[in-house]
Amino acid sequence: MRFLIFFIAFLSSTSVYSQTELDIPTELDLLNKYVEVYNDQIYILWDYYNQFNDFNKTLLEVSPEIDAGVKIKLEFMHKEILDDPTYFGENTPRAKLFYLENKDGYIRSNYLANIKGLSRQMWENTLEIVRISEDLDQYIKRKVYLKDPQQKQAFDLLEESAEFYQNAFRLSLEMSSTIERAFVQMKKKDQFNPYNETGEILRNLVQPCQAIILALKKENKTDISNLLLELEMAMEIFKEHAGDDLTNVRFLEESSKKLLFIRYDFIWQQVNQFRDFVDEYIKDEGYKLPHGNAYFYYNKRLLSKYNRFGRGIISQHNRFIDSTHVEMIKIVEIPNWLKTVRPEDIEKAEEVLAQMVPKKDTIVKKSSPLDGFAKNNLVFLIDVSTSMNKPEKIELLVQSFKHLVRLMRPEDEVAIVTYSGSAKLVLSPISSKKKNQIFMALDSLKPKGKSDILEGFTLASKTAGMNFIPNGNNKIIIATDGAYENEKALSKIVKETAKDNIQLSVLYYSKKVNPEDQNRLLKLAKMGKGNFRHIQQNNSNESMLLEAQKVRE
Repeated sequence: MRFLIFFIAFLSSTSVYSQTELDIPTELDLLNKYVEVYNDQIYILWDYYNQFNDFNKTLLEVSPEIDAGVKIKLEFMHKEILDDPTYFGENTPRAKLFYLENKDGYIRSNYLANIKGLSRQMWENTLEIVRISEDLDQYIKRKVYLKDPQQKQAFDLLEESAEFYQNAFRLSLEMSSTIERAFVQMKKKDQFNPYNETGEILRNLVQPCQAIILALKKENKTDISNLLLELEMAMEIFKEHAGDDLTNVRFLEESSKKLLFIRYDFIWQQVNQFRDFVDEYIKDEGYKLPHGNAYFYYNKRLLSKYNRFGRGIISQHNRFIDSTHVEMIKIVEIPNWLKTVRPEDIEKAEEVLAQMVPKKDTIVKKSSPLDGFAKNNLVFLIDVSTSMNKPEKIELLVQSFKHLVRLMRPEDEVAIVTYSGSAKLVLSPISSKKKNQIFMALDSLKPKGKSDILEGFTLASKTAGMNFIPNGNNKIIIATDGAYENEKALSKIVKETAKDNIQLSVLYYSKKVNPEDQNRLLKLAKMGKGNFRHIQQNNSNESMLLEAQKVRE
């Protein structure tokens, strides 16, 4: 079968809390229902976010008129959402929460208390946001604003709501990680589902998108740039499995005789637009007053391609689980980022911008693209098996490695370990200023034999540990063109090394992509808390440089 099938049913949802399901819950079902309740509330918060944001703009517009003594008519578009059946049908978030509180005994995980507590906190947080909306509604209906010329009460309520949105963000991260840990602990059924591999590919597409949004809230462009490369790698794997044309397909599921719509193209379109928005943010050096670029892209660009309200990537991922019954946990959505802006904030922002225009004689060029970054302790673990003996592999590796060494500072150190049957320390940790010795070691690499990575990683880990730099960029970089053996043993030592603050990144050299190899190497890099990069001629130098750029702690 050429294509793996993505079941995305764009049909009107029916009640997921039928009497049959109420009577026979499973542990996985209940965990996923906690995610559903949580996401319902984030959907509610999105609607209230729009109400608060629009009202904030209205206040800023009328503020000069109020100061001038002009009588105004102020409006606030409050909507009752929490128990509105037009949003959720009979299964409102309140009804779902009641259901869970009566069925959570089926969850054996020792994380249950945390899950229940976080769910309750989110519910209370949501009620507070609804309460603020009601207070603003009364503020307008009773014309309190006429006795409050600077609209202090209204701005105070908006600021209070921003704090609850920040709390919702924190709770969503806690809930997501707690649900994931409970799922890992859960005993899963030993059964084959033909869509398991497809589910993994789709999840690998979601995870870098999630990480990018979180990095955007921290306004960390370096992390975002690295994560964008990971997303593009996941997109390549997705496209390889979904087919080149990414056209609409229909499929008749024999087990249920139910016609479902399979939409490769819709998922591809959403992810491509997400990627383009991220790239646009990285390159955009302007400022969108009064909130800033990160705020704008977070709320108006990326969340609209990620969360349910834009039929985003998460929506497709979670519907895929419902349609195919794969044993996967659904993903928690990310709440909006709400800021309150007062008139004085705009004035301050304009003053800051005026001072930020640099004079020509004050611009100082950096002597190296590594200036300002942490010291490097890089151990290159290089696959020198016979299959690496190609221009797009070992020769490209050597060329880009030399390019990096030319850019490195004297305080940066590198080491080289090779593996092909047995491991060998080709170059002990050495300062990058000793370029001739490093280049000689690189030129001596001769691919031969069969690769065996476990012994090589053990030696590389020992080498990195002996040369460990506190608060430095301590990293092992695997350069390989294929899969590896001893998967379980290697995974264990990679995780242990990561706990010692030594990361693992994987550089994948392959002109003809093997999706299975890519997927396994991507997972290995994630275990090592590092990066996965598919290396080709057009990105080899940049990829090497990015691995040597770690923000100082």
